[in-house]
Amino acid sequence: MIPREGGEAGSAHRAKMSDWPHSPVHRLAEAGVYMVTCGTYRKRHHFQSSERLRLLCETLQRLAAKYGWNLQAWAVFSNHYHWVGLSPHDPATLRTLVSELHTETSSALNEATPHREGGYGSSTGRHVSLINARALRG
Repeated sequence: MIPREGGEAGSAHRAKMSDWPHSPVHRLAEAGVYMVTCGTYRKRHHFQSSERLRLLCETLQRLAAKYGWNLQAWAVFSNHYHWVGLSPHDPATLRTLVSELHTETSSALNEATPHREGGYGSSTGRHVSLINARALRG
């Protein structure tokens, strides 16, 4: 938040950066090498077990192949992942790949998570989600 002219308390507005290296614009127009990074909502450690990490890895590999992405490297952790891949001719398929990855893995984890009132902040008490996918073209 940046204060408006006059510096009055409570009169702040959000500064908008159009193209900042730490929060890049998603450019998916050109085929090439992309690095993708994504984290869980509120950085919660939903992928702590080896079984859950395997789910994320295997789902990523399967969907990358389905959408024609050639994975070069990947790393998955309990609350985020990174991967580098060669895009297909149409790199816009990245949006669908990431969306499907997040839908499948969060659904699988939600089904395996016992119902707990207020557990993850959702109305049902169970909710796992991955957010903030960022793609950088190299």
